[in-house]
Amino acid sequence: MKVKQEMNTDQHTFLGWRVSFSILVGIGWLGFFILWLAFAAGNFTGYQNVAIILLSMLITTLLLGGIWIFWIVRWFPKVGKTILKGIGLRWRIWTTFGTPFALTLILTFWFYFFADSFTIYQNIGVVFVLLLLSALIIITIWSSWKKRSEHMFEDFTQMGEDIGKTMEQEMKDTFKE
Repeated sequence: MKVKQEMNTDQHTFLGWRVSFSILVGIGWLGFFILWLAFAAGNFTGYQNVAIILLSMLITTLLLGGIWIFWIVRWFPKVGKTILKGIGLRWRIWTTFGTPFALTLILTFWFYFFADSFTIYQNIGVVFVLLLLSALIIITIWSSWKKRSEHMFEDFTQMGEDIGKTMEQEMKDTFKE
């Protein structure tokens, strides 16, 4: 019983600093955004300001994603990790998260260096084409996986329900006093 109580205390600590860090990062980003608009935005073009704000959002997302991904991995049951290793699921998940990251980097670069030479409509077109390309990449990788793995969806559904129940129980156990 004492071991369980110590484990719960460690879990609270493990989760607690991430919540505090997330709040601080959010407040820090909002402070940056306000100060940027108030004091520095006038020195840049509108498109460059969009690029800088996109980049700041990307950095914020990387900071928050980086700390929370370790928490998710720690709490993800072993059966879930086994599923991720099978049938090329892991690289598809990485690509699904990496594609928007790459899209944001490309748009940041575009807005900062090139967008001023084009009209608003051309820039909207560039954004639209990049969004479509990203969607096409993600749809393609998942549809090919679905076709190869249709027979496994019933098993995955049951495993997903089991994982959800396990994670729910672990979270309840974590916050018990």
